[in-house]
Amino acid sequence: MIGALLPVFAGLCAALGSVCAKLALNSDVLMEICTRGREAGSTALMYVIDAWLDFHQGQGDKISPALEDETICQTISFYLQALSFFGIFLFNALMWTLFVKSLQLSRSSVQATVTNSASNFFFSAFIGHLLFGEPLGIKWWIGSMLIITGLILMQNGSEKVSNEEENIEELQKKDK
Repeated sequence: MIGALLPVFAGLCAALGSVCAKLALNSDVLMEICTRGREAGSTALMYVIDAWLDFHQGQGDKISPALEDETICQTISFYLQALSFFGIFLFNALMWTLFVKSLQLSRSSVQATVTNSASNFFFSAFIGHLLFGEPLGIKWWIGSMLIITGLILMQNGSEKVSNEEENIEELQKKDK
C-alpha cells in the first residue's frame, strides 16, 4: 500500500518544487497574489500585514497610506521569494527521497516512474490552475489523457516482459 502512495507523494513534491521555483524567480507573481489577497480581504494575509504594520509603527516608522499597500506587498513578496527559494531544495530533496524509496518498494521501476510522472503532471496542472490561473482547456485534457494512456501502456508492457522473464527462469530451473 505504502509503495503505491510514495510515488504519488513524490510527484506532489516535484510539482511543489516547480511552483517554488516559479515563485522564487518571478516577484511579479507574488506581488499579484498579494494584491489580489488584499483586495479580496484574505484573513491570513491581513493578519500578516497587521503584524508588519504594528512592528514598523512600534519602531517609529511612518508609512504614508498611499505607499502602505505597495510597500507591504513588496516586503511580503521578498520574504516569500526567499522562502520559495528554500522550498525548491526542500521539495526536490523530498521528491528524490520518496521516489527512491518507491523504487525500492514497488514491483518494478516502471510502475514507480509512471505513477510519479502522472501524479507530477496532474498536480502541476492543478496547482498552476489554482495559484496562477493557468487555463486547462479541452486540448489540455485530451493531451493529458493521451499521455496517461501512453504511461499505462508502458507499465503494462513492462509487466508482460517481466512475467515472460519469470516463466523462462522457471523453465530453465526445471531443465536443470
